[in-house]
Amino acid sequence: MESKQTNEQKIRTMNERKAELLIKLQELSLEIAKIDVEIMKAGGTLPISNPIGGTIGGTIGGTIR
Repeated sequence: MESKQTNEQKIRTMNERKAELLIKLQELSLEIAKIDVEIMKAGGTLPISNPIGGTIGGTIGGTIR
């Protein structure tokens, strides 16, 4: 059986890795949102499955233009 200290170290390491991945996920979401803005500026539409389209389009009930 592993010691309590070893388990605490593993938990701390996993939580740190999880935090790093969540930060990367936020950064990627921001990049996707920036692309969505450029698509909208160019006159395109966003399907409601996109991050912005899903939130706004889903609430409004249609495609964002």
